[in-house]
Amino acid sequence: TFCDIYLLREESLRVFMSRDSPLIDQKSLSLKTLSQLPLIGFVSEIHEIPFIKRFMAERGLPAKIVFSCTTSQAAIEYLSNGHAYLLGTNYVMKSSKTFHNKYIRSMPLKEKVTIYHLMLIPKAQSTSPLLGIFLELFRSVYLQDFSLIDIAE
Repeated sequence: TFCDIYLLREESLRVFMSRDSPLIDQKSLSLKTLSQLPLIGFVSEIHEIPFIKRFMAERGLPAKIVFSCTTSQAAIEYLSNGHAYLLGTNYVMKSSKTFHNKYIRSMPLKEKVTIYHLMLIPKAQSTSPLLGIFLELFRSVYLQDFSLIDIAE
């Protein structure tokens, strides 16, 4: 292999929604239920088809995408207005914890789906003694624990 792979964080996919959602009292949401809801889709230069559309299609389910965006801030604004739901992770949605706790809630998927946040380091750089320090700093600054208020708790 030409690079080393480092596991930075492991977490389960969650459903994010407005605090005013009629589904707010559920303990979890199934993928089948999610397939019937209006969804937010993330697109990027790498993936023109939103993750949620590919993810649901792999499971034989439709994705009713009503809003596509390239940033979490745009998704948060649309989400907080109660227009749609978002499938994501706490890390991806950690940009403004105070705003989340005030306007947005999350809950687990009924089906457990694990996401791995990885970092690829070229082999030539992986022997550097500073790499361990860098990875530890990266984990502590960018991947610090971030907990939204859990509906299930």
